Parts: sequence; structure tokens; C-alpha cells
Amino acid sequence: MSIKITLINVTGADSWVAAQCLAIDGDTSQAVIQRLLSQHFLRDAPSDHEQSMMLLSNISSKTTLVRSLLAEELNSANWITRVQACTSIAQLRSPINKDLCNKLIYMMWNDWSGAVRHAAALALSKMDAAREMHSELSAKLKEGPTAWRMEALIFIGQLNIMTPKLLPTFLRCFNDDFVAVRKLACLTAASLMMDDQLVLDQLINLMQNDPLWEVKVEAIDALGQIGWMNPALQELLMWALHHEEEPSVRIAACKALSTLDAKGPELQHFLQERNALEPNADVQRHIESLLKKRGYSLNGNEDKIQEIKLQVELLCTKHNITQKVLLMEERGKQQEQILLC
Repeated sequence: MSIKITLINVTGADSWVAAQCLAIDGDTSQAVIQRLLSQHFLRDAPSDHEQSMMLLSNISSKTTLVRSLLAEELNSANWITRVQACTSIAQLRSPINKDLCNKLIYMMWNDWSGAVRHAAALALSKMDAAREMHSELSAKLKEGPTAWRMEALIFIGQLNIMTPKLLPTFLRCFNDDFVAVRKLACLTAASLMMDDQLVLDQLINLMQNDPLWEVKVEAIDALGQIGWMNPALQELLMWALHHEEEPSVRIAACKALSTLDAKGPELQHFLQERNALEPNADVQRHIESLLKKRGYSLNGNEDKIQEIKLQVELLCTKHNITQKVLLMEERGKQQEQILLC
């Protein structure tokens, strides 16, 4: 009785000690819970957070009052308080009710603070709300506006969530009309280290066929981070390093060949030729770095390389270019005549 009187009549350190003692003894009264919560949310007492959370978690197995009072903090004007409330709710032992679940889902998509949105999503993923969480993510990926599809992809990557139910809608993001969504899909696949063949096929398709070089770079980077490699992918990366017009794509291909530990005589000869013929200095530096990493000589068959250079120079002479243009025009005229007939 004296301890409860201390809690009611005294503030500060004495009431904090009294609240702890009462909570340890199993007291679940509102006065005890509120005192624990007031200490829990103090900005200048971070050392008390762990102790107050442990006691609140223990009490929450006996009463729903802890959950109810913590839920009120979700309406705080201070975003730090809202983050802490989400984090604390996830550690309670009482089951989540429908109203609280809906509140967290609303905050997950609509709170102005990104930190709060992430904390709400994390809380849902840790509680008995996995079904609602997955349904929301799947719905936003499938039907939501672009901003929500992007947010859903961020949540999936941050929370490391991927289920058979989410996979079909996730795969659709690789073919999204919006560039930002396609790029985020690549980043998410990389963060989850998704070596599922359906995902790998989508990444390979983007690295080959996406109209924007930025997406190609993200797809190649994702393949490198996932760590999946076979001879066919090595050939595709070598093709990209040789033929892609954008230097950033060629650099990404070179990095992926390095990360994926590509080797072999064919690669060695290829890199030595590209090192001699690459017109971009930045790309050439990456090729040289890969050659050195593999222990290959920077110069291959000098005679063959000189022959290739000579052929390139001959093909690029004014006379040859003019002849090719005239030949193309002649063929065009012949095709027009055939169509007219």
C-alpha cells in the first residue's frame, strides 16, 4: 500500500521506482501503466526505455489497457513519438485488434513522415497482421497509384517480405510504364537477393530490352548483387560491354563480370580486345581493373588487335561510308518499286 501511495503522491524518480516495483508485483492499474508510459516517452531518459518496455510488455499479457494507451500516442503531433509508439506496440504480448491494425495500415501509407510509415509497416510485419500486411502490399502493387507502388516496393525491400501471394504482382513491376517503378523493382530484387528464375528472367529482359539505359544499369547491378551466374549470362554481359552505346551500361556490365567472378580464355581475349578498342576512358579503366584482378595481361595478341583497328579505320573512311549510304538508298528505291508493282 505504501508503494502505491508513493506512486500517487510523488513525482520524479521516486514515483518511477514505485511504478517499477508495482509492475513487477503484477499491478495492472491505470496509474502504474501511465507512469511507465510517461517514463517510456521521456526524451532525456533513453536508459529507461528498455526497462519500461519490458515491464509494459509483461503487463500487456494481462490487460489490453497498455495497448489502448499506447494506441493514443499514434495520434501525437510529434513524429518521434509516433515512431516510438509503433515500435512499442509491436513488442506487446496482447493480440492486435482490428481498429489498431487499420490505424497502423493507414499510417503505413498516409503519414507525412517516412520514418513513421516505415515504423508502422515494421510493426504490422512483427504482429499477427501478416495477412492484412500482404493484402495491402499486393493491392497497392496491383492497383495503387505510382507513388503507392513505389512505397510498396520500398516496404518489401526494407522489411524483407516476399511471399507466393506477392510474387505475381511484384513481377508486374518489371514491366511497369513508369521508369521509377522498374528501377525500384530491380533494387528490391537485389536487396532481397532473389534468385527465383522468374525474377532473374525479368532482370535479364530489362538489361537487354529496356528503352532507357538507367533501367538497364539497375538490372545489371541487381544481377551482380544477387550473385547468380551461368555461361548465357556471361555472354550477355560481354555483349553489353561490347555493343551498348551508353558508357554507364558498359561500366555496369564490366562491374557485374567482376562481381560474378567471370573467368575463362574467351573472357580474357575479349577483355584484352575491348581494352585496346574501347573509346571511353572511364569504361577502359574498369576493363583494365578487371584484367588486373584476373591476373591477365593488359595487352593480348598485338598483331590481331592492330588488324582489328585497321579494319575499323578502313570501314570508317569517307569512301566506304558513302558507298554504304548509296547502296542503302538504291535498295530503298528497289523496294519502293516492288511495292508499286
